Amino acid sequence: MQKYFVKIIISVLVLSAFYIAPCFSESRLRLGKLKIEPKINYQAKYHDNIYLDASNKDSDLIHTFSPEILMGYDGKTGNYIKAGYKSEVVVYSSDSKNNYETHLPFLKLGYKSPRGFYVKAENKYRHTKEPYSDEEAYKLGERVERWNNTGDLTVGYEFAKKYALELLYTNF
Repeated sequence: MQKYFVKIIISVLVLSAFYIAPCFSESRLRLGKLKIEPKINYQAKYHDNIYLDASNKDSDLIHTFSPEILMGYDGKTGNYIKAGYKSEVVVYSSDSKNNYETHLPFLKLGYKSPRGFYVKAENKYRHTKEPYSDEEAYKLGERVERWNNTGDLTVGYEFAKKYALELLYTNF
């Protein structure tokens, strides 16, 4: 069943490269200043130690499918809104209990006044159950549900069209 699923996905990706991709050219997905960019990526990677354990060196071929959609509206200089969603679906060829998904939505906003004041805001969210841990190597090799949400707020003033003074706040 697993091999059948992988063959179907690979077939769809190959067909999309030749038939569907030209329909999604940049000029066809614009509504005024609103731009929509659908993307899909595929990656195959051989990993010789999927559990990252010296005593259990199981290997596997790992397939990663990454559909993504980006939307953006660019107004006058410094005024914009951008949003997007990316998903990573990871499928192991032999060891399907390690399969997982990662969800990565984001939102960015920017406003710049004619007098030089500006505000930028960004929010990124990540949700996954991957077995590859985080920066602190917490439960490395085990499937642990993880999520993080990062928000940035920047307030600034641009003067002399060359210099700027900014105040940045980041929330983890």
